[in-house]
Amino acid sequence: VVGITSNIEDFDDFIRRKFDEELFVDAPTHQERLQILTALFKPIITPHHNNEQFTSMMKTINSSCHGFVHADLLKLQQLTLNEQSFNKDNIITIDQIMVHVNNMKPYSMITNNQNVDDVIEIPNITFEDIGGLTNVKSKINEMIIWPLQFPESYHRMSIKPPGGLLLYGPPGTGKTLIAKAIATASDANFISINIPDLIKSEIGESEKSLAQVFRRAKLASPCVIFFDEMQAMFGNRDSVGINSGKLVSQLMLELDSLVDKSNNIRVVVIAATNVPGSIDPALMRPGRLENVLYVGVPDAAARCVIWKMTLKKMKVSDEVVYRLENNVITKKESNFVFDFGNSVGDVFTNKNNSFVDQSDGYTGADIVNLCHRAGLNALSENVEIDCVELRHFEKAFETFRPSVTKKMLRKYEKFCVP
Repeated sequence: VVGITSNIEDFDDFIRRKFDEELFVDAPTHQERLQILTALFKPIITPHHNNEQFTSMMKTINSSCHGFVHADLLKLQQLTLNEQSFNKDNIITIDQIMVHVNNMKPYSMITNNQNVDDVIEIPNITFEDIGGLTNVKSKINEMIIWPLQFPESYHRMSIKPPGGLLLYGPPGTGKTLIAKAIATASDANFISINIPDLIKSEIGESEKSLAQVFRRAKLASPCVIFFDEMQAMFGNRDSVGINSGKLVSQLMLELDSLVDKSNNIRVVVIAATNVPGSIDPALMRPGRLENVLYVGVPDAAARCVIWKMTLKKMKVSDEVVYRLENNVITKKESNFVFDFGNSVGDVFTNKNNSFVDQSDGYTGADIVNLCHRAGLNALSENVEIDCVELRHFEKAFETFRPSVTKKMLRKYEKFCVP
């Protein structure tokens, strides 16, 4: 008797014991998937392309087939054959195949009747969309992006790629955007974990949900898993309940499982927290969330760029633009660097009562919120108004207070990684 199942955890234990042997059939690795693609598409493509062109096409297609299993590749082949049948010359281009690849949802990522779109996404956020954070971006390149982009180089040099990154700092400083930008820069899939979704009423189900997240991430490799508000479920085991403690232990097991990179699985875990002292210290040991970066409030040059990026999306008067642009902070004076081509320029100015001055201590989220209030002030004055004027911003400044106090900042800056 041969039985098959895609969910062994739900299999009846009594019946399971009747089977003498168990064989786990995992999704193909990157190299195995390339071999399957080559075998399936060689009869279709080689009559119209030479071997070098064919090999290049297969490598390009394979790099976009994260998480595809054999059934998905067969489906891709069938879609290609169907399209070929409508072409008079029977020639299929890589662009035609890539259209099908981009429209397909890998079967291996759709489990328990859950749509893959609810969990896995390909973000469209770049580091250019985030104002400032030069030092943070530079360290992220070395710690996370390079290992995801150039795994062969790390393997050749016998350097173990890092498994995780903890971002800590005040709320509204762009930690979530940074995580998405990392996935975009490294051409990786992105899984954002909703902490409440991990909480299950049945004993042991929360740990199973967490294990399932990592399994799906491995199938979607290269992949970035993002845990926001990390302290909510993965706090210090000495101060949390027994159930949360078990979940912390499960997370450590999953992080340790990522250490073995011999199977070409590239999964990086990024966590964000506003309360770094509450995270279990064991999670920040080497091989786990070993890299810890502080994401603080933006300095003057960073705020200037955030203002420009935010106001670019609004209809504002010339007076508002003048107030913003009449600011002299060179990029050399700032810890933040931006690359916006000619849209921002190399020199920012800074005079008293400028928006940049007035927003000292504001986070990026604070600036966006203040602009939103200014817009509401304009609409409350006249619903048919054409643009937001300077007086609307001045009124917003009168009542707005930054979300991060100096006391909070001192607390973050004193945080020391154990």
